Amino acid sequence: GLFRASGSFSAKRREAESARQRDELEERIGLFRQVLELDAEDVVANFGLGKILLDLERYEEAVPCFEKAIA
Repeated sequence: GLFRASGSFSAKRREAESARQRDELEERIGLFRQVLELDAEDVVANFGLGKILLDLERYEEAVPCFEKAIA
């Protein structure tokens, strides 16, 4: 019925939004890594990359970024 279709639509919309957000985060990760290729000690890039990795629960990758940011 109508409610089933509506619920399915909502679920698909949430799934699409989640995928879009992941794609944007992956793009930002790439941009921060490009900055860090030029200057591995850049505090803003290290912190920004660490924050995104933390948000994605990629903790082991995030820790070195934060260590460089506060060094």
